[in-house]
Amino acid sequence: YTIVRELEFTSERKRMSVVLREDRTGELVLLCKGADESVRHILAPGQEVMDEVTSQHIEDFARSGLRTLLVCHRRVSRQEMDRWEDGVLREALNAGDAREARIAQAYEVLEQGVEILGGTAIEDRLQEGVPQAMGYLREAGIKVWMVTGDKLSTAKQVAISSGLFAGHGGRQSVVCSAPAQVESGIQQLQDNERRLAEGFAAGSPAAGTQELTAVVTGACLAAMTESQKLRLCAACLAADAVVFCRLTPDQKAELVTLIARAAPEHENTLHAESSTPSHRPAWLRRLQLLLPSRLLRWAARRRPPVVMAIGDGANDVAMIQEAHLGVGIVGREGSQAVRASDVSIMAFKDVTRLLLLHGSYSYQRSALIAQLSFFKSWAFCTSQILYAPLSGFGGTSAYDPFAIAACNALLFLPICFYSLNRFIPAAVALQRPSLYQGGARQVHLNRTSVCIWVVRAVYQAALSFALCTLAFDESFITPEGSPASSSLVAVASFAIFLLVQAGNLALETHTFTVPQALSIIVGLIGSLGLYYLCNLSLRAQKLVDLHSFNVAVGNPVFQLLAPLVLVGALAPVVALKFWGEVSGSPADASRGGGGV
Repeated sequence: YTIVRELEFTSERKRMSVVLREDRTGELVLLCKGADESVRHILAPGQEVMDEVTSQHIEDFARSGLRTLLVCHRRVSRQEMDRWEDGVLREALNAGDAREARIAQAYEVLEQGVEILGGTAIEDRLQEGVPQAMGYLREAGIKVWMVTGDKLSTAKQVAISSGLFAGHGGRQSVVCSAPAQVESGIQQLQDNERRLAEGFAAGSPAAGTQELTAVVTGACLAAMTESQKLRLCAACLAADAVVFCRLTPDQKAELVTLIARAAPEHENTLHAESSTPSHRPAWLRRLQLLLPSRLLRWAARRRPPVVMAIGDGANDVAMIQEAHLGVGIVGREGSQAVRASDVSIMAFKDVTRLLLLHGSYSYQRSALIAQLSFFKSWAFCTSQILYAPLSGFGGTSAYDPFAIAACNALLFLPICFYSLNRFIPAAVALQRPSLYQGGARQVHLNRTSVCIWVVRAVYQAALSFALCTLAFDESFITPEGSPASSSLVAVASFAIFLLVQAGNLALETHTFTVPQALSIIVGLIGSLGLYYLCNLSLRAQKLVDLHSFNVAVGNPVFQLLAPLVLVGALAPVVALKFWGEVSGSPADASRGGGGV
């Protein structure tokens, strides 16, 4: 046989065909293979019995988790082929507008009237570790939606075998497979969600074992209005597992955008239900008497979900590019998904390590580095504010500008090395997926943690500056016989400020490494050394007291004051961290008191 013409596969057609010429006889034969629903409407009349038998076989194969195709054929005369190529196909190829749609229509003209040869089924085995990875993701509180081009029965079987449908206890499943079921499916999903919520509120034991799932086909999604799509996605956000099957690449990308748009709709539904007298707690009813409803809604608002799309084929590229984070799996279906993704992995099971380990570390490190940077600035500004009364509110700075720049540059080194900090061992992060929920609940970076860091900065800066002011007051006499000056107090305060900063950096380090320890030591000693050099250089210009640095650092009063201030500044922090560790909260254990 010789291939005369190939009618390409597209995600919209869901089938492909080839026209073959038999070399011995010269006859033309069209062979077509594709999804059963995309082939049935081009079958020749009189195929009902064959279609029924083959459909039953395909359905049995699909229930076993196999991927099925329908194979058809028909004879094509040479005259028909010439008329089609010179007329319908050439007109479609030369079309300026909607060229791809015109070509698809031209292909369908030639494919009309095919006869069934049979059905095929191939096994697309799950990768190793998929059910375990799915269980870890569920335990971590991550909502997993399966978006596939497979038919309904195949998708449901894959969802069960992959562990997406957990199977524990009872499962309330809502299936929306036809356009006529759109409104009833949405209503049924919302009713099931409401009944489960009422069961939880009433303390029903059965409510904790119920699993709410939803299965939606691409034809059903295409028949929905924009409002129905948002309502469906809003209802699916409360489901334990969701499966969308027979979706085109464009529908996959659209679904990603719908999730983010449907989040406010889901929030409004929850707010409306919680506003009824039967759901509204007593404390909220009393609070609503004092505060406007708009303020209450703002306080109870939820962040939109972050969507991660995972795919391994070219039909997943649009979905991967539309999501907040695109993950491509290196597989047998080409490298298009990997090239379009933000992160690539070798197998689906690697998602657990990507999220539970590296995701948790990244979030915790970013939260700590951000708050440490602000903490350093808050403590520094507090010292400057407290120095203003001593300088007669003259607007002068307590510290030399060069020393300030050196301090920021050197203290930035240990903060950079916090990118290597590990809050918990890797084995613990992978064995306890529930620790990942700390990021979703904003345990490590929230209004409370920021306020705690502000209080911590103000307290430590005020303590160190106040004790330095009391220690080096007017009764303090320098070796030259003169009383302590404001520059002497500023030098002592700055040295103790650096010491307290080094103590804070060491206290927030969970895994000490050689670069981390050296950076803290260099940041402390280097800043003091540069400050001393700054005093020497300014001494030649008669801008700073000659012995301000030597008197402050070399005096026994300072040498006794420095460890006392360090202990007084860090003792409350250590006590609160210890209380957080022994309280037994997984969030506290995962952050190690990082917000204290």
